[in-house]
Amino acid sequence: MAPLERNPDSLPKSARAVLEDYSEAETNHTCTDRHLYGGYRQRERVAALADWTLSEFEGDLVEIGACQGLCSRMLAEVAARHGRKLIVIDPWVPGTQDCEGEEYEAFLRNTSEFKKHLEVIREPSSAPVVFEKMRDRPLAFVFVDGLHTFDACWSDFNLVRNVNGIVIADDARYNMEVLMAARIRARQYGWRVIQPPDMREALLIPEHP
Repeated sequence: MAPLERNPDSLPKSARAVLEDYSEAETNHTCTDRHLYGGYRQRERVAALADWTLSEFEGDLVEIGACQGLCSRMLAEVAARHGRKLIVIDPWVPGTQDCEGEEYEAFLRNTSEFKKHLEVIREPSSAPVVFEKMRDRPLAFVFVDGLHTFDACWSDFNLVRNVNGIVIADDARYNMEVLMAARIRARQYGWRVIQPPDMREALLIPEHP
């Protein structure tokens, strides 16, 4: 497994500034729920990291697992600002994780303003058709927030292995299956894994020559 770095000081100064601007230190002080710890400002932080990444790297954005599209809307706005596409991958199957039956319609409403900058793949992220569509696609930024099992995350990290910028793995702080899949894949692909101390997500950073 790739080593788990706790200190983000090895990131570029401008990327560290994003983490500082959206720090969770104050909200964590009163948080008693481990599932919420480090996540109160996550959507804004993810969007800000995407914005920074697209200013540094070529390629599109990917979001695996969108639910009602609240984060998707913010990422689509970033994509529009940079003239890129946000590729959203989610099957929206009622009865699966976080899906009761009306989430897809809510997603369409929440992202309608940025439809031109969206590419929606309504399939499980592990489906062969998704791998075919993503093959050789230039990617700058990825937010992995689909099924939180080892097998699902193992497949998701493989799906986006050609990323140039940052992969964010949601809930890696408390979900050991997510973190283990991230660290093993990172070892395979030459990525670094950074788990900032006050945030619930992990950052997977490809090493560049």
